[in-house]
Amino acid sequence: MPTHQKTTIKTIARRPVDCSNGMIDAFIKMVLDGGEVPYENLKNGVPRAELLFYTIDGETLMGVGAIRYQQKAFHKFLFEQAGVPEMFNPDSVETCWIYVAPEHRGKGVYQNQMEYRMKYLKNRPAHSLQRGSNKAIFAATGSKDIVRQVGQEFTLPKEDHKIRLMVQNHDLVYDPDKQFWYGHKAEVRG
Repeated sequence: MPTHQKTTIKTIARRPVDCSNGMIDAFIKMVLDGGEVPYENLKNGVPRAELLFYTIDGETLMGVGAIRYQQKAFHKFLFEQAGVPEMFNPDSVETCWIYVAPEHRGKGVYQNQMEYRMKYLKNRPAHSLQRGSNKAIFAATGSKDIVRQVGQEFTLPKEDHKIRLMVQNHDLVYDPDKQFWYGHKAEVRG
C-alpha cells in the first residue's frame, strides 16, 4: 500500500541573485496573474529587490511577495497623497508584489508569508500599498500595532481604485536618528 507524505506550507526567501531564471520567471508570472503590476515594472524591479518570498506546499507555488528598496521620490509622493508627509521615512523598505493564487486562498498562505517577513524585518521600518477594496492587512496579523493604515485612502493618477498606505515601525514624525532600526538599540542591535 503506497504511503502519502503530508507536506506543509512554508515560506522560503531568496535574494534575486540567488534565484534561478525559472524561479524569477515563476515569481513574475504569479504577480502578473494578479493583474495589478505591469510586466515592465516587474522585469526591471524584481532583480533589484532585497528579497523574494516563495510560499510553497511541497513543490506547489502558492504565493509570492517581496521586500524591495523604495524609490524615494515616488514613495515620498505616496505619503503626501495619504496626507502624512511627515511620516515618510527614506530608510523604510517596501513590502510588495504580494499575491496568493486563488486556488490557495484561505489556506494560511498569506499568514505564513507575513510571519516569515516579520521575523526577517524585525524592527526595520516598512511600508506597503493595499487596494482599498481588499481586507486590511492587519486583519491577517491579528494586531493593528504591527501593521497599520496611515492617512486617508487615495487614488493615484491613471488609476481608478482607492489605495491605502500601510506601515510598520514608522513614527508619527520621521526621526532620522533611528535610521533602519526602531526600538531600544541594545535590544535591536545587541
